[in-house]
Amino acid sequence: NYSSDCYNWTYIIAKDNDTKVEITPSVVTRAQDKTGLQPGVTSVITLNKGDVYQLVGANDAADANGNGGTSSAGKNLSGTKIQSIPGVDGKCKQIAVFAGSSRTSNPASCGSGGGDSDNQQLFPQHTWGTEYLTTPFSGNTTLPAYATCTYKIAVSDPTTVVKVNGVTLTGLQNNNFYSYESSTPDRIEADKPIMVCEFMTGGGCIPGPDGDPEMVILSPKRQAIKRTIFYRNNLTFIDVNYLSLVIPTGGLTSLKIDNSSTFDFVSPRPNKPGYSIVVKKWGATAGQSIAISDSAFTGIMYGLGSVESYGYNAGTNLDPYKIPSGSHNIPDTSS
Repeated sequence: NYSSDCYNWTYIIAKDNDTKVEITPSVVTRAQDKTGLQPGVTSVITLNKGDVYQLVGANDAADANGNGGTSSAGKNLSGTKIQSIPGVDGKCKQIAVFAGSSRTSNPASCGSGGGDSDNQQLFPQHTWGTEYLTTPFSGNTTLPAYATCTYKIAVSDPTTVVKVNGVTLTGLQNNNFYSYESSTPDRIEADKPIMVCEFMTGGGCIPGPDGDPEMVILSPKRQAIKRTIFYRNNLTFIDVNYLSLVIPTGGLTSLKIDNSSTFDFVSPRPNKPGYSIVVKKWGATAGQSIAISDSAFTGIMYGLGSVESYGYNAGTNLDPYKIPSGSHNIPDTSS
């Protein structure tokens, strides 16, 4: 949502030759009369090593074929299904899938300052989780300076029950996702695996003078890590860099960031006894940093400036979900 030449997108990158991919768009796509892709209809494309296939949502005011349109908003591709299928050799090839928008204001009830691209690699469905412990972005003022963030929760099964701090969410959109706003650390739970994305909005949504739209795909609690190496940036007028972690409280004694046990903000987190929030702040400095602990943590890395922002997941395991060990030669539905 920014202007008529800005679009919601997703794109697929192939690792090997003869990569066959099924795509089922959830909405009208841009110039679909040229691509053959129709909402709710599965199409198969073939990619070779290094190929990139881009799918772009149409403008909200586009014609029936996805052409033209002067609306300031574009079709939301959430709910689009992308799946690798067997090629000529009978094998499903690995793919990477990214999503976001070419420019957005990430509008929220608190405002919609600035406009920027959103672009993150999505987690494949088999790595989703059922519990997420969120931490809002911090603004460039007295910590914790929590911003009002928009959270988008994707479900693969529309019957999935999703709760935020014990309250069941309603209003499923596109038959695929929930959306809500919050300026507090939250506990998101579901009875089936979900994917969670945290959106930053500029303007009055983030305390202090800095901030611009950004998005980060969050790690579920089960994908926590004990060590991560990350990069902080000072390009394009970034004024401040942050690492925000969620860690078991017992792990605070072993936690070191750049070999230091001194942090800028530490607090027990609500809605999840036994866990704490840690925020580390850097100024306009670029370089590599390391966080390590004997307890597994999740986290987000981000930087704020007067005209730009950046953000990304600070590290994740992405191990498969509930895949049993051992060999099975008798088909069954339980394992």
